[in-house]
Amino acid sequence: MPHEIDESHISELRKRIPTAALYSELEGGKLLNNESVLIIDRIGFLSSVYQFADIAYIGGGFGSGIHNTLEAAVYGIPVLFGPNYQKFNEAKKLIEIGGAKSVSNYLQLREAFEFYQKDENKSAGTMNRSWVQQQTGATEKIMRYLETLTSSSGASRA
Repeated sequence: MPHEIDESHISELRKRIPTAALYSELEGGKLLNNESVLIIDRIGFLSSVYQFADIAYIGGGFGSGIHNTLEAAVYGIPVLFGPNYQKFNEAKKLIEIGGAKSVSNYLQLREAFEFYQKDENKSAGTMNRSWVQQQTGATEKIMRYLETLTSSSGASRA
């Protein structure tokens, strides 16, 4: 289960995936060898660990929606998520540019991982990073718009 970092749950995960590394071990100075799985055993660090990934599966998507896709996409990696993403414009755009896929079952998940691991599809993550970078500057745009509203309405600035 996500967000369960108690010792018994982490121990169970380590039994299932004995070659996985723990995030806390990396914090302690251990270097990654060839581990292909990183178990996040701390709360609040997920957005910063995407930098170590080749592909990200974003949680949610089988309930009311998905978690933040941009936290992973900004690191230039492909993003996967469940089928309930329609309320999220950034997820729809990432699919449109080829940097994300929605999956509904294990077979689709496996196929998506295999697709993004092929050399000819590795640029998908780069497209994600570029698109995210192109979307920056929203605060500046909003401030300019608000300035036009206040100047045209005769409101004075304090």
